[in-house]
Amino acid sequence: GRVLSTNISTAIRRVISKAALEESEELYRQFFEEDLTGDYITNADGSIVQCNEAFANIFGFSSIEDAMQHNITALYGDELFRQQFLKEVRKHGVLNMHEMELQRIDGRPVHIIENVRGVFSPEGELLQTRGYMFDITERKIAEQRIREHAALLDNTQDAIIVRDLDDRVLFWNRAAESLYGWTSREALGKTMTSLIPPQSPDYDDEALRLLLMEGKWRGELEQTTKHGEEIVVESRCTVVRDERGRPKSILVVNSNITDRRKWEAERLKASKLESVGLLAGGIAHDFNNILTAIVGNISLAKVDTESNETAHMRLLRAEKAAIRAKDLTQQLLTFAKGGAPIKKAASIAVIVRDTVEFASRGAKSAVSLSVPENLWPAEVDQGQISQVIHNLIINANQAMAKGGTIFVTCENFFNDPNSVGGIGSLPFGRYVRINIQDEGKGISESDLPKIFDPYFSTKAGGSGLGLATTYSIVKKHQGQIFVESDLNRGTRFDIYLPANPALALDTSPKARQLVRGSGERVLVMDDDETIRDIVGNMLIELGYEPSFARDGNEALELYSFSLSQGSAYAAIIMDLTIPGGLGGKETIRDLLKIDPQAVAIVSSGYSNDPIMANHEKFGFRGVVAKPFRLHDLAEVLAAVLRPRREAGNS
Repeated sequence: GRVLSTNISTAIRRVISKAALEESEELYRQFFEEDLTGDYITNADGSIVQCNEAFANIFGFSSIEDAMQHNITALYGDELFRQQFLKEVRKHGVLNMHEMELQRIDGRPVHIIENVRGVFSPEGELLQTRGYMFDITERKIAEQRIREHAALLDNTQDAIIVRDLDDRVLFWNRAAESLYGWTSREALGKTMTSLIPPQSPDYDDEALRLLLMEGKWRGELEQTTKHGEEIVVESRCTVVRDERGRPKSILVVNSNITDRRKWEAERLKASKLESVGLLAGGIAHDFNNILTAIVGNISLAKVDTESNETAHMRLLRAEKAAIRAKDLTQQLLTFAKGGAPIKKAASIAVIVRDTVEFASRGAKSAVSLSVPENLWPAEVDQGQISQVIHNLIINANQAMAKGGTIFVTCENFFNDPNSVGGIGSLPFGRYVRINIQDEGKGISESDLPKIFDPYFSTKAGGSGLGLATTYSIVKKHQGQIFVESDLNRGTRFDIYLPANPALALDTSPKARQLVRGSGERVLVMDDDETIRDIVGNMLIELGYEPSFARDGNEALELYSFSLSQGSAYAAIIMDLTIPGGLGGKETIRDLLKIDPQAVAIVSSGYSNDPIMANHEKFGFRGVVAKPFRLHDLAEVLAAVLRPRREAGNS
């Protein structure tokens, strides 16, 4: 009985054990097959011993059975890649979180991350690999997109910043590094206010309140970079929300518009200056008309007082002062519209002496002037070169607020670009060199290349036109200007003007003999009665018979009638511009149609008009800029009538 009982107990235990084993195997099978990870067992030759449905799905097999009919080596795409993997398993035994790019059975790539364990024989031979894997293809694609987006964010020219609601920087792209000077490593985790100080203490709190309320904000901000540079940005801010719609961060996109703002400011400044320039030009024109009457009357009075030396000298000084006023109006005209220089043979020495004397009156600075007696003459526009000297003397005075010495030196200079001491950028030939040097604060190295740019100024309220005009005038004279400067030691300008020692100069108006007419008829066209009157008196004094017209239509009518009567005018002096009427520019075309041999002289208070500099191109025989003296009028008439007189005498 005991034996039977024992056998029954043993049988029951076996049944229970078998049932437990079967249950355990069933649980393992269910877990293995239903596991979301791709579980597998392969032999060393690549045959698949066991796998689950997740494994089959990862690689595109239709079923577990389909998967087990393939060799896993096919999923590696390359036998060498498979062998490299097995080499790593043999070496380490276990591979944890091992990433690979394999391929599905249809050839499409699949990214997996797996844990693998090798099964080895007692002799150490690799028998099997057992592992489980996750398909991370979507994650890899997302990571690639993130990298691409990050690259786009880094390659954009806009500074892109992400900050949390506590103002700490979460993202800082390369453009932000370039704009603000802070590297990404320096910026991440820091507060925006510590990197970019707000415009005012309460500004950021108010801006954040409005941003959270509206969800977005756009505007312009004045900011300071790491290196202290002041910039202007156009800022676009957007609230980034989580899946529940709660604000979690702020996306900031800042565009640097500093240059655009400067350009707009300069454009506005240029527009204002253009308006002022038009006004200045009009004032200069009217002032020159007044000066013409003054200078003309002084010239006539000089003739009447030649026997009275005292009165004559006083009139000479008055005339000189009036001509100086003419130079001031010349500066207004150059400021207004520039223009080509009206060149005449002139003594640079006289221009420099007179201008330095005039510009330095009342200044705190002393002037050391060195001008040799044998300084070569040059063909220049005296008013414009005087303006160049005047601008540089004024600048030098302003650079020495507490006083100092301005050194002005003139010398003859022969340039051979290929010789030692020659200036390579200056053409071969003779020049007058004018050196103006101060002992002022100097110009910074960063500002030095910009000092000749229009509208650039280091002085508060400065127009930035003085040196730009100076540069333009020198270039239009085929000269060059150079500048050197040392901070706190001073600035030196060197001007080179083409010279001609052969030019004949007569610098003494008193000694100059007036070339008189012989009763020739001269027509004067000007809308200003005062000008017509004084020019008429000057013509009578010179021996001519004047007639008068108020505009081009009247002048053409008188000229045509005179021509039809056989008593043509020897010359016609025409004002270039006549408000509301036909001026010289329009009249000359019709005049030459009537009489191709007409001798016309253009005159204007707008001495910088291109017609004044290139009068022959427009059909005029001569030019006389207002205001003009008696001998100026005598010389231009003598010059234009000389061919006719010589033909009559032959």
